[in-house]
Amino acid sequence: MNFFASRFAAIFLLLSALAFPGVGCAGLESGLRSSGDGAWMRSEAQKRGLQLPDPTALTRATQNEVRTVVGSYGTPTERMRRLVRYLVDSDRVHFQYSLNHSLTAEQAFQAHRGDCMAYTNLYVALARALDVPASFVRRTELPYLYAHEDVLYASSHMAAANHTSWGTLLVDFSMEHTDAQVSRYRDTSDADAFALFYNNLAMEELAHGEGAAAEKTLRFLVEMRPHLKELAGNLGIVLLHERRPLEALAVYEAALQRFPGELNLYTNAAQAARYAGQGQLADSLMAKAESMSGGNDPSFLFNRGLVRYEKASYQRAAEDFRDAARTQPSNAVILTWMVRALLSSGQTSEGVRAFEHLCEVAPASHFLSQLALQFPVLAAERARRVRH
Repeated sequence: MNFFASRFAAIFLLLSALAFPGVGCAGLESGLRSSGDGAWMRSEAQKRGLQLPDPTALTRATQNEVRTVVGSYGTPTERMRRLVRYLVDSDRVHFQYSLNHSLTAEQAFQAHRGDCMAYTNLYVALARALDVPASFVRRTELPYLYAHEDVLYASSHMAAANHTSWGTLLVDFSMEHTDAQVSRYRDTSDADAFALFYNNLAMEELAHGEGAAAEKTLRFLVEMRPHLKELAGNLGIVLLHERRPLEALAVYEAALQRFPGELNLYTNAAQAARYAGQGQLADSLMAKAESMSGGNDPSFLFNRGLVRYEKASYQRAAEDFRDAARTQPSNAVILTWMVRALLSSGQTSEGVRAFEHLCEVAPASHFLSQLALQFPVLAAERARRVRH
């Protein structure tokens, strides 16, 4: 089973004056933001038997090293710029993007790599250690599909904001070369940022077969932060993977009452309804999603492709997966289903080329061996790549 849920990604450094649409620079809290709201949520989790790490915790040794190398002198803006250089310069931390690695600040510092959630945790923690006013922000448009094992999901992209007397500076470690002035960023409390981090960890637990743990975490997060649409979306994904489609459908129907304009919830709900044997409802939900998206949203295309594949309409499924892959060319889940649909529809040459591309973008993916077993024509290509 493969489903669409809720998350992001990142890779280049952007330093820019940031205008927050509808708010303006003055609308953001200036000064060092307290992490108290995040600490309160972690305390509540502990009372319920959940051990959630502090995403911004740093050891004393790490703090001392950074204070020594970066220095605590100069203005906050000067310290911020030195910190950015320290994190990205090749003779220093040289932080590298690593897909599917949502790490705490300390873990990211030690590993020198991670996804944009990991980078943001690290940057915010180090900035605060240097008395640089910093907080979390997230981009609320341009959703990014995220793949891990056989789970496909999307979420807000995380970044950090530095608040100065003359404006706000954005520090974004992103693979999407998007002008910050046309992207929408929303100031995000520590509690919300922590919840989105724990959401990522829960989905990684699910991908590693720990569905019960993922469900427990997400149910807690949905209760604590009900305004974050990603949480309900991913809770439904967990229930679908646990083969409880009726429960998943109930979660999505409740979420749609709160977020009636959220396209991903419609496509997820359609999947749940179909697996619950409610085909008419599933078709109605997909029709609604198509009208909302114009038929071009990658989440809609992916889900419609799954439906068509299950109905053995392989050529039309291949078209959907191909269109979804145009906006997500490195997404292993979409590429895997595109290979399946192409080969199942008799488009062997294109299917093999798509498989070769998948080998290049996800050389360690377990999908490669699965596809080689399912389609003998791929076995030779898989064996050749393994030898090399």
